[in-house]
Amino acid sequence: MSNCQNCGAVLPVNSSVCEYCDTRNFVDFKSSTASSTLGPSQRKCALCSTLMETINVGSESKQLPIEKCNHCHSLFFDNGEVELMLEMHSGDPTSINRQRLHELCELAMESGERKAYIPCPVCAQLMNRQLFGVKSSVVVDICHDHGLFFEPGEIRHLIEWKRAGGQILDKNTKASAPKERPRKTSSSHEFEDYDEGGFSGGRNGGFLGMALEMFFDILD
Repeated sequence: MSNCQNCGAVLPVNSSVCEYCDTRNFVDFKSSTASSTLGPSQRKCALCSTLMETINVGSESKQLPIEKCNHCHSLFFDNGEVELMLEMHSGDPTSINRQRLHELCELAMESGERKAYIPCPVCAQLMNRQLFGVKSSVVVDICHDHGLFFEPGEIRHLIEWKRAGGQILDKNTKASAPKERPRKTSSSHEFEDYDEGGFSGGRNGGFLGMALEMFFDILD
C-alpha cells in the first residue's frame, strides 16, 4: 500500500492519483533504492507529449536505463528490458498462487483519460494494444520495433503478477496451446495476368486454377 507523496493520504489500490489532493504519484519503483536519474531523454511521453528522462531501475553494478515521464509518471522500456526488470525486481517464484492472481485481476488499473491508441516515443507510429500475459490484466502499448509503454502503476502490478507465479502460468498456457497450421496463400503471380476481360491463362490456369487450389486447401 502506498501513500501520497504530497499529503500523505493512503492511495487507492487501483490508482496513482490521490483522492484528497489530486496529486499524481510515482508508484512504480518507489521502494527501489537503485532507482536514480541518469539524464534527460529526447523521447516524448506517449500520453502527455512531455520530454521524458532516463532513469536507472537496475543496480549500481548492473544498470537498466529506461524512460520515465516526470509529468504523468508513465514508463517506456526498450525491447527486452521488461524481462530484465522482472528478473531483478520479482525474484524467481517456483509455484502459482492462483488466489493472488485472481486478486490482482480484480485490482487491475484502468485509465479513463487516455486515447485508444497512442504513439511510440521513438518512431511516433501508433502502437498496438496487447495483453502482457495470462492473468496479468495489464494491457500494454507495444511498438514491435522499439519497445513497450506502461501507464503509472502497471509495472508495480506486473512485479506482483510475477511474484504470484503469473509468468509461470503464462509460459505453461502458451506451451499447451494448440499450434496453428499456417494457411497457404495464393502466389502474387496468379494475379499478374488480370486485364479488363478478367483473368487470362496465368499460372495454375488463372482464376479457375486459383479457385481449385483454394478448394483443395480446404479439404486438406
